[in-house]
Amino acid sequence: MKALTLTLRDGAPAQRIDLAGILPEPLARLSTGDIARLLLPVGNRAIALGEVFAVDGTPGEVLAFAGTNARCDHIGAGMTAAGVIHVEGDAGAFAGEGLDGGTVVIDGNAGPHAARAMAGGYIAIRGGAGEGFAGASPGTRRGMRGGVAYVQGSVGDRAGEFLRRGLVIVGGDAGDYLGARATAGTIMVTGRAGDHAGWSMKRATLLLAKAPKSMPPGYGDAGVHELPYPPLLWRTILRRGWMPAAAEAERFLRVRRYAGDSQVGGLAEILIEA
Repeated sequence: MKALTLTLRDGAPAQRIDLAGILPEPLARLSTGDIARLLLPVGNRAIALGEVFAVDGTPGEVLAFAGTNARCDHIGAGMTAAGVIHVEGDAGAFAGEGLDGGTVVIDGNAGPHAARAMAGGYIAIRGGAGEGFAGASPGTRRGMRGGVAYVQGSVGDRAGEFLRRGLVIVGGDAGDYLGARATAGTIMVTGRAGDHAGWSMKRATLLLAKAPKSMPPGYGDAGVHELPYPPLLWRTILRRGWMPAAAEAERFLRVRRYAGDSQVGGLAEILIEA
């Protein structure tokens, strides 16, 4: 039985397409005809889903998007139930925003603010992601607070801003202000972070393969240590398949620890592989 697949039509509108609410659980209660008649916000209009996407397969726990591009916003946003969304293409802004359960896998790139305010579940992006990855909604101090968010490539500025709980994994580089104002949780970057990494962090952990371009002055060098947590986390990530298996069986056995950000009374840490 083929999973329900929504394939973007060649003549799809050039405006942005809002896919909020197009999730496995609510669609599983509908026929394919009913799904095709659902209205999608496209630019300043509402257009039947069937005019934008070809609908094929059987509704159920798995929903696939095919041929999507950077104009397809809010894919997987707000999903709370167990289920899987597989994107065979790129995703636009806000992919996985508010995710609280299930799995979202994006084969291509994602736009800005993917995994924003995520509370649970797992999102994996095989390409890169824009700014604000796993960050906070505008005007709030509530960033990601649960789940696992993984990007195989690089991310833009302010990834993990206001992180409160959960695990963020970046396989490439990260932009500026990584983990800014985070209060808990862990961010791992196997590339290099930009300027101001850990700015105003309170209690979170940055685990970095390389020294960032710069850190705020409120961090002090606490020396090189063999801590149990970093290599255990690395092994757990590989064992659970949260990122592809790496050639290095062991990593982060020794780390240089920086404590801060003392300018905000923080008890956070930046651990850099030594």
